[in-house]
Amino acid sequence: MSEANESNSPALLRKLFAVILTSCEPADPSSLWEQYRSNLAGDLFCPHNVELLHENQCEEIYNSCLILIEHQVQQMRGQHLASYGLPIKRHNSDHNMIEYNRYTQYSIPQQESFIEENQHKLTTEQRQIYNLFCSQVHSSQPGITFLDAPGGTGKTFLLNLILATIRSKQAIALATASSGIAATLLTGGRTLHATFKIPLDVHMKDMPTCAIKKNTTLAKVIIDCSAIVVDEAPMTHKAAYEAIDRTLQDIRGNSSPFAGIPTLLCGDFRQILPVIKNGTQANIIDASLKKSYLWKDVQVVHLQTNLRAHLTGNAHAGSYSQLLMSIGNGTYPLLEPPTTITVPPSLPKADTTEQLIHAIFADLPEQGQNDQWILERAILAPLNETVDNLNHTILATLDRPEITYRSFDTTLTTEEATHFPVEFLNSLNIAGLPPHKLALKIGCPIIVLRSLDPPSITNGTRCRVVACHTNVIEVLILHGPAAGNHAFIPRIPLVPSTSDMPFLFRRLQFPIRLCYAMTINKAQGQTFQTIGLDLTTPVFSHGMFYVALSRVGTAQRMHIYAPEHKTKNVVYQEVL
Repeated sequence: MSEANESNSPALLRKLFAVILTSCEPADPSSLWEQYRSNLAGDLFCPHNVELLHENQCEEIYNSCLILIEHQVQQMRGQHLASYGLPIKRHNSDHNMIEYNRYTQYSIPQQESFIEENQHKLTTEQRQIYNLFCSQVHSSQPGITFLDAPGGTGKTFLLNLILATIRSKQAIALATASSGIAATLLTGGRTLHATFKIPLDVHMKDMPTCAIKKNTTLAKVIIDCSAIVVDEAPMTHKAAYEAIDRTLQDIRGNSSPFAGIPTLLCGDFRQILPVIKNGTQANIIDASLKKSYLWKDVQVVHLQTNLRAHLTGNAHAGSYSQLLMSIGNGTYPLLEPPTTITVPPSLPKADTTEQLIHAIFADLPEQGQNDQWILERAILAPLNETVDNLNHTILATLDRPEITYRSFDTTLTTEEATHFPVEFLNSLNIAGLPPHKLALKIGCPIIVLRSLDPPSITNGTRCRVVACHTNVIEVLILHGPAAGNHAFIPRIPLVPSTSDMPFLFRRLQFPIRLCYAMTINKAQGQTFQTIGLDLTTPVFSHGMFYVALSRVGTAQRMHIYAPEHKTKNVVYQEVL
């Protein structure tokens, strides 16, 4: 807090305070509030002369500050400040109204303006789906629709227009997505797990339900809900949808699928399916949405025109779209059965990793501070190990001082501490966790590994490092609804959600990684102008090669390094 206070921005400081409450497990929130409340409420005292204010007036201003912080805490975790022992004064009805307003506070004129500006841009096939689902919502007709939309077909544009149309009628439309990044692309979007409070171990339970109680504000939202939209739906385990189905039926007293709420599930089964730790092909297929008892009630509609390719104006865009579909459908000719193919000849190739880095980041010394240039390019790889090596190599090319942060690693029990020393814990590099040794330079891009302040900073948000302090890092958010805003990221305690380790441990570290390069899984749902693909280790899961190629609109913007110019294309025909 002391380091962040140097920014002289009470609004930023309040956001950091909310993140500390929700993510850092502070031992004494009240003392922290008392120490910094003047800084947190600094802008609220203006234009008052503090010395002339009565004590009661000061307390009212501090209470107003706590109310602002509580709004942010509710947005982040749905919690009240009273649970942290902070001296806020407000009525319980205020709490409930704030939470309910999150789903209803859309400006009707803004929604109507958005519709007027964009409705005429719909293609013929987009308009058919738009009319189909909007009429279903308007007539309160129950049913689940699955929109099969390959990358680049204008799905996000269509979904936001549908959401605006429903909300312009003062109706509640829940916008959700399987990943944080996909959620930020939808107006008012949140992750599926956050919206419906789905247990993290939902796939390990026999008859799972969501943690939503009757007679709560969220239950009232569900009762009043007119539509549900889920993007990147195939990425989520079928058990999550079944838990939502049971919960909605219980709350609404309706036995129809999703309790009769018109639901639009969207995505592409050619892309990556639910991640199953050490799962076999059979395990992954069984976890997919198509294997749920709900699928028999699903109506499937299609978007087929690849607008991402055609709108580039490239003469070869159509052929690239056809190449993507042959890769995604598994019809691209095999070199060596069952999965090995030759890298398509139309794609630019690199003979070494160094050549690949040069093709994507040759102008890094000059363009490193150009946020748009950084945002529109990345190198993708299947494994975290490859990604880490690429990031360290690229970072070393920057002629700036390097700042290194080391994590504080501990086991969760004293008994385990005797068996697993700190040096061993430091050596662990687990997916989803930041490294023990985090090397940064001012201006480098990073990717956030936890949803700290959704939708502004969520899991997958990319930022640029602005300042490095001992306990907090200042960043500039590069994309999403808060693009262009500054934020503070503190060290937070992190426990791996899934691990092959026979024990659990806690890592206190900044929840970030470098992101000149990122895994193919992390890139799903994002669009780039230029992509490098390092296939030193071939892809190993359904849809990975297709996802990597479909991040750009033309072959000329995709550069590939693959030993012997061949790779794998894993496609599970059972889910297509």
